[in-house]
Amino acid sequence: MDSTGKQGSSNVQLSNPSGIFIDHYGNFFVADEDNGRGSALNQLKEPTHVYVDVVGNLFITDRGNLRVQKWFPGGLEGVTVASGRVYSGHCFPGLSDNRKHANKIYSSESIRGSGRIMKYPIGGVSNVSTYATLLSFVNSTPGNVVLNECNSVYVVESSNGNILKFSSGNPTGEQIATNLISPNDIALDPCGNLYIVGRDFNRVQKLRFEEGDLFC
Repeated sequence: MDSTGKQGSSNVQLSNPSGIFIDHYGNFFVADEDNGRGSALNQLKEPTHVYVDVVGNLFITDRGNLRVQKWFPGGLEGVTVASGRVYSGHCFPGLSDNRKHANKIYSSESIRGSGRIMKYPIGGVSNVSTYATLLSFVNSTPGNVVLNECNSVYVVESSNGNILKFSSGNPTGEQIATNLISPNDIALDPCGNLYIVGRDFNRVQKLRFEEGDLFC
């Protein structure tokens, strides 16, 4: 995709893009936040994050509609797999799976200044909390979330400047990085290294692990 570099709504323009994702085929996806304007199942309102799983299902955090939408490959409308309408101020800063399994999606969620990490089965029903599993709480507003191959969860604790790791089955987070300035996004490479986006200082930092800690 080429862009004109000018704000707009045509196929070669973006308006306040806020999330990107590159799948394993090299396809590039952008959450074009200010060009979303609707609440129907084939519409979005202020999309902020996008994620594509290993079989091509597209997941979008639809912030203006307080929901996460799943779009099947070639689909003409989305299916709501998570909804924030139960709580005021409930939004979904991040989405991930572990790249090897296509039967669940993980989200970081912000609720009135604190947060939580949730797991949703694919095809979940909106507004039905029994379809989701609470993995852990986060003390402050979270940013994006990413998983490794063993389902350990890494999450940005944006307002506190920390990166937390929740090992599979353990709801207590381990601080693996502290005193960061305005972290809001993370990515995990095939060697298990984390890349951290610092929004206010316009930089990306690499957190390198020892060999024994690369994955689990």
